[in-house]
Amino acid sequence: MKKILTILLTLSLCSIAFAQENRAKPTVAVYMAGQEPRGALGVHKVMGGELVKAISRSEKYTAVNRTDAILAQLSKEHVYQRSGAVNDDQIKAIGQQLGVQYLCIVEISDVKGGTFYIEVQLVDVVTAEAVASATASSDLRTNQDMMIAAQYVARDLVGGGAPQSKRGNVEIEMVFVQGGTFMMGCSGRNAGNCEKDEKPAHKVTLGDFQIGKYEVTQKQWSQVMGSNPSHFKGDNLPVGKVSWYDVQEFIEKLNALTGKKYRLPTEAEWEFAARGGVKSTGFAFAGGNNAGDVAWYKSNSGGKCHAVGSRGSNELGIYDMSGNVWEWVNDWSANYNSADSKDPSGPATGNNRVLRGGSWPYDASYCRVSYRNGSAPGNRGADVGFRLAISP
Repeated sequence: MKKILTILLTLSLCSIAFAQENRAKPTVAVYMAGQEPRGALGVHKVMGGELVKAISRSEKYTAVNRTDAILAQLSKEHVYQRSGAVNDDQIKAIGQQLGVQYLCIVEISDVKGGTFYIEVQLVDVVTAEAVASATASSDLRTNQDMMIAAQYVARDLVGGGAPQSKRGNVEIEMVFVQGGTFMMGCSGRNAGNCEKDEKPAHKVTLGDFQIGKYEVTQKQWSQVMGSNPSHFKGDNLPVGKVSWYDVQEFIEKLNALTGKKYRLPTEAEWEFAARGGVKSTGFAFAGGNNAGDVAWYKSNSGGKCHAVGSRGSNELGIYDMSGNVWEWVNDWSANYNSADSKDPSGPATGNNRVLRGGSWPYDASYCRVSYRNGSAPGNRGADVGFRLAISP
């Protein structure tokens, strides 16, 4: 009798331990979103399987590939049929139906020249908010390529949730811009698309400076400010919903942390850098004449911003100066005049601060390197962010 009781007690303790272990490991359903990109047929099946294995090896989650089940459910939804996008309510419903705690949403897009961009978000199905994100690029030619890419993004995705860095260790990658002279404004081959405030084109001479290789990300903003105001969440997404005044506060705190003298670029510096500086080849957009190669905008964004650096760069190796989010610059908004100028910084006062670059909900024409926009400095838009500059 004692032996039987001992066995039963052992089994009971094992069941409790097993249940506790399972409770401690929430389940992640992997969902390969969108269409498979051309040139990488079969990638959804292979990448989905590899992500399941890579996430499960983290010992923090149990992962399952539920792409087919999720697609079967979404195909019944009119909203999904119209847009191809998954909204918050659908995410919550999917979580309940599948009995999972998180969705791992994977999007793969063809960037250029056979290179594919992989964007992954870990989404809490209760709040429908992204708790972690990861990105990678790969040619995805073989199963080995897919396995390595899956391991890479899984490591970043489930390595304790959104990476937490020391507040003082804020890394801003900058690009040196050699000074030079250029025609600022709209002219030449793009003259037919000019808006009134883009004219007259005028000669501007600038000294050397540095500008951010990427738009400031949500991770960088959070490291400095301890919060994230953005509508779309993700460490590598550009920060959004920040006013010009918010940006000044961020810069003040960042400079105190780093001992550097970051600032917003002037409008002239921004346009010179967007055009490719002394290496400019006269493109309409920052890096090309085809907006889709270099910009996230209305026709390709899917109604949201994307990770910085996930489209092509311009001649200086700078990303997203066309599209993704509008970027605050330092200048007050004012009309151009035809006089030559050196290192202009705009008028001393005004009503609106200048915004440049276009953004994900706007047409391509707004993403041209000469296009000008503006807004009251206290306004915060979901598609408004910034990049930094620094004097040499």
